[in-house]
Amino acid sequence: MALNRLSPSFEALDRPVVLARVRSRQSLLAAIRLTIAVFLLLFAIPAAMAQTRGLDPIQPTQAGATAGNYYALVIGIDNYQSPLATLKTAVGDAKAVGNLLHDRYGFKVVYLLDQNATRFNILDALSKYRNTLGENDSLLIYYAGHGVSDREAQKAYWLPVDADSGTSPNRIIADDLTTGVRVLPSRHVLIVSDSCYSGALTRDASTPVPSDGQAAFLNRMLRSRSRTLMASGGDEPVSDSGSNGHSVFAYAVLRALETADQPMFTASDLFYGYVRQQVAGRSEQLPQYSIIRNSNHDEGDFVFTRLPVHAAPPLPTPPPPMEAKLSPLEAFTRGSALSRDRRYGDALPLMTDACDGGNAGGCTDLGWMYENGLGVSRNDGQAVKLYRKACDDGNMRGCNDLGSMHEHGKGVGADEAEAVSLYRQACDGADALACKNLGGMYENGKGIGKDDTQAVTFYRKACDANFAPGCTSLGVEYVNGRGVAKDYGQAVALYRKACDERDATGCNNLGGLYLNGSGVPKDEAQAARLAQKACDSGNPMGCNNAGWMYQNGKGIAQDGVQAVAFFRKACDGDYAPGCTNLGLAFANGNGVGKDDSQAAAVYRKACDGGDAQGCNNLGAMYVNGTGVARDDAQAATFARKACDSGYSRGCFNLGWMYENGRGVGKDVKQAEELYHTACEADIEEGCKNLKRLKP
Repeated sequence: MALNRLSPSFEALDRPVVLARVRSRQSLLAAIRLTIAVFLLLFAIPAAMAQTRGLDPIQPTQAGATAGNYYALVIGIDNYQSPLATLKTAVGDAKAVGNLLHDRYGFKVVYLLDQNATRFNILDALSKYRNTLGENDSLLIYYAGHGVSDREAQKAYWLPVDADSGTSPNRIIADDLTTGVRVLPSRHVLIVSDSCYSGALTRDASTPVPSDGQAAFLNRMLRSRSRTLMASGGDEPVSDSGSNGHSVFAYAVLRALETADQPMFTASDLFYGYVRQQVAGRSEQLPQYSIIRNSNHDEGDFVFTRLPVHAAPPLPTPPPPMEAKLSPLEAFTRGSALSRDRRYGDALPLMTDACDGGNAGGCTDLGWMYENGLGVSRNDGQAVKLYRKACDDGNMRGCNDLGSMHEHGKGVGADEAEAVSLYRQACDGADALACKNLGGMYENGKGIGKDDTQAVTFYRKACDANFAPGCTSLGVEYVNGRGVAKDYGQAVALYRKACDERDATGCNNLGGLYLNGSGVPKDEAQAARLAQKACDSGNPMGCNNAGWMYQNGKGIAQDGVQAVAFFRKACDGDYAPGCTNLGLAFANGNGVGKDDSQAAAVYRKACDGGDAQGCNNLGAMYVNGTGVARDDAQAATFARKACDSGYSRGCFNLGWMYENGRGVGKDVKQAEELYHTACEADIEEGCKNLKRLKP
């Protein structure tokens, strides 16, 4: 029987564990990227509006209710990518709110502003609170930026700075973040959202009333778990302007926090006693105070505690007076410490002084900041100049990084032979990363004749210098028998050494050996633990593999929601197969609400990242008009891309299109050839269709 429709390949990932390695400084940076665990809900369920009440005088709470530490994550974005409109007040609002929370209420504040407020950074910052919050602590999340609502799908989103549209795969969907709120250990979470449509996806819930006296009421609010949202509006646009350079909503929140003179009060008091009427009376917005859906909210409420006037929290210790200029070495040392804390803007002038003063390490690190846009606008040409200066002054890491720029044609014309020369110079100078990179050039025949034996030599040199990625690369050679005899036992030892030294790829690859029983007894539970360890250490392939194991119940209890969380981490880490698996989850509603438009978005990201299955599945959505407008020409384009990349299901689908003249001119001979390709790859439908056309 002939198939009469294009078949999307919605099956489980057929490559659970892939061996990989870090290849250069750029890929090393990607490999050690911090991972994202489960996320926080950004939009919530509005509470039924209780009668407005003021901030009544409050007595100290009774014994039994303990307020822990207060934390705030403050996010503000003005400078969006076109075609999204630039905002005027979001960053200023965020800074003002964060400063007030710190100075008047003792919050420990983390800021993500403009270019730092990427999807990854927001979710990464949120994930860290799962490990740092105590059971009595309180977390406030403030967001000022663009929001978008999909009314047909009844979904709402925040738009980080790296989202360029309301359909961007970098948007943050509210539904998927509910789990994060549920599992946070803190007693209270309050999200304050000043964005369009920030009150979407809500339900009514009664607001707690102090019927038992204010002190007892506050005691009860502190004891009981709360998960709430204060939103600048409902399912409606909100203003980016208002009073004194702030939005209407932000100004109301700031004034309420500034003028409240009671020592303790709840977020409900703040909202109903001041914010609601001030916003509604000065704009078309109707702000909302809400309970976060499915978050295990109990009957508590977020309780603000003002600091006594004389007990403002100590500000960070200022640097010592700079009358006597720091030496280049001192500037480099202090700049390095600031860089380790990710305070790149503060590190920049110190590294500049260090480099200008002749400290070669300062030039290398300053070049790295320019290359990656950390604390300064990205400028590859400037990075090349700084790496060259460092290398000429004898800094071997500068030579390695200059080699990497030549290898990849960044800021300078691509010249693989020059890259080999620079890697060799740095390796001879005992830079282990350069030895590993030189091994990679030999393995791939880049800038020098391909020589697996030499690749092994330099990987071993890197590993012997205790550079963990070198051990991982050497382990891959033992697995594949390149330059050495195949030896899974040696690979296990090398991957374990790398993993013990916190190389995420080594952990991932060791997990693959446990999964397949290669060099070690088969142990799926150990494989699952190692995949998660790799993911937690920033390896997106490990995240994908952990998701696959949750999806299929391999070594761990089957859990679709957890699978989706790990696939999302993999996709956020730009691992294309993770995006494909995330798309499959959205397309089938496995572990997440079914959402064809979101499936199409992540399939596109997968395809752009080189995953052929993602291209195939996106083509299937175009031919069926699911998640995207039906477009046979686009369907054929993506099916061809999948087929050309070796994905045989794509060849079958393209053959079907040629047979039926969908998106391409009808060509039975071409269809036969494509069905033949699919049949040779054991795709049964390809064999059947080939037999039907060529009996």
